[in-house]
Amino acid sequence: MTPLIFFLLSLSIGVPFLFGIIRIGKLDSKDWPFIFYLGWGLVNEIVFYFLTSNKLRIAGYNIYLIVELIFILEQYRRWGILKKKGKYQFLVIAGILVWLIVNMVFSHVTERNSAFLLFSSFVIVILSIDLINKLYFEESNLLLKNHRFIIASCFIVFFSLDIAVESFFLFKLKVSDNLMMNIFCVKAFLNCIINLLFVIAIAWIPTKKISTLPS
Repeated sequence: MTPLIFFLLSLSIGVPFLFGIIRIGKLDSKDWPFIFYLGWGLVNEIVFYFLTSNKLRIAGYNIYLIVELIFILEQYRRWGILKKKGKYQFLVIAGILVWLIVNMVFSHVTERNSAFLLFSSFVIVILSIDLINKLYFEESNLLLKNHRFIIASCFIVFFSLDIAVESFFLFKLKVSDNLMMNIFCVKAFLNCIINLLFVIAIAWIPTKKISTLPS
């Protein structure tokens, strides 16, 4: 698969983002971080494709990862997963410290770094599982039409695959180029499917309640 096809497939993230922007005025602000996360992903895909330097591409991607984690942490905070005092702040600070240590101490921001991606993916998967468990006990009969359930389920699938793929790089496991290319092809198509599911999730986000009480 050519770089152009990979790029075109990656642009599928723009579909849920644009749909989310169209609906954002009707949505409660507690769901906004997810929309901004999609927009950040779209910006990253476009910038990554048009940069001509591999070092700049990798640096841009490394920066994208820390911002991505903060967007998702903020979204889960608003969804009530990080209610314990200081848990949200701890994860944000821990994420930033791990990013700095990995990219500034043990490596460089212009080098591929699987350690932080493994860390952030693991955190996101754990939080997503926590959210699904919470929803199961609160809304077990309506899970499949719950936007938070769809988003968390997609995060578990996507970031679990990231953990598996990046483990090859981190632990320097011997894998053939052909197998790795096939894995990235599967990941690209899976990403498209997940982005379509995000469209459904955004369509099912309840509109914000407008108060009819006199001011």
